[in-house]
Amino acid sequence: MTLQPAYNCLLGCFYNELTIRHGLRFPLEKWLLQADYFQVIHCVVHGYSKLSGPHPGDLIQQFQQEFPAVRTVVPEFRDVRQSVNFAREFTRKHGFISAAHNLKHAPFETTTYDSDSWNYLLLTGFTGKGECRVYSPYNNEYAPVSEEQLEFMLDTAFNYRQAGKFTPFMYWECEDTQSIQGALDRLDEMELYRSAVQNYPLEFNLHEGRIYTDSLKVMRQHIPPEQIRMQINEIHAFHRILLRSRQDLSVFLGGTGIEAGKDMDVLVNKWTKFNQLVALAILRNSTEEYGRLYPQFEELIREEERILKRLPDKFAAASPQSNSGKSGGDNDVYHRS
Repeated sequence: MTLQPAYNCLLGCFYNELTIRHGLRFPLEKWLLQADYFQVIHCVVHGYSKLSGPHPGDLIQQFQQEFPAVRTVVPEFRDVRQSVNFAREFTRKHGFISAAHNLKHAPFETTTYDSDSWNYLLLTGFTGKGECRVYSPYNNEYAPVSEEQLEFMLDTAFNYRQAGKFTPFMYWECEDTQSIQGALDRLDEMELYRSAVQNYPLEFNLHEGRIYTDSLKVMRQHIPPEQIRMQINEIHAFHRILLRSRQDLSVFLGGTGIEAGKDMDVLVNKWTKFNQLVALAILRNSTEEYGRLYPQFEELIREEERILKRLPDKFAAASPQSNSGKSGGDNDVYHRS
């Protein structure tokens, strides 16, 4: 069993369930490649502005709407001890289970403060000594945790979000893998990519970026001095997820014959520069620094659109016969509606 990493922890948990526990075979991007893959969204987390991609829970729901045979299961428990006993038996039978946890007590991406909103990892089994081995799809790392530490990780406010019921775990049942696999096999990666980039949400992203950059100055006035570094770290974490989604896409495109290395380097540099400017603006809290943010963001987004749209053209120019061996014509390709 080889667990797979992903740019988002919950998406990684869902993908590993589908491909390992249920045996589906497809690259993650084949599911995600739609126009909203490139969305950049202003959101408010615990009262502070962040820049994010589409919510992973929404993306999973989209998959389930397309394939209703996939069903989410969120078991309820009376307390943490019962949940750990359940996880021990479940992982013995099925290999792993997705668990929401508090980063303050976790072995990966540890924080000095409570951070438990939609943070997921996989519990992959227990040893005879009571230790649990956990895997982070985002970090692509394993780590052992004691049973006591695991209980601290799970016993957090987010896991009581459903009317006070304790629900730390999530898993997915799949009743008809054959039809899902058939539909996924008929998806054409290059057609998906071309459609996604041709519908790149330029105006949406610029609008969300304007709201985000304008909100940072207001947000800064409400951050206690002792929490400024913490907020910068959280902002960086959200930006890293956006950047990882682009970098993972570059690897995926490489498998289809599109070499995006140099172009992706340009994007990485621009995302990194924007990230640094946001940190400087918050630290210095000056009108001049805040004023630099949106022009830099607009330059980044417009360049991202140009690069992403140029890549399939480069591929077509380099491989004019790339589709010549495909049999059956358009009827063999499944197009999302």
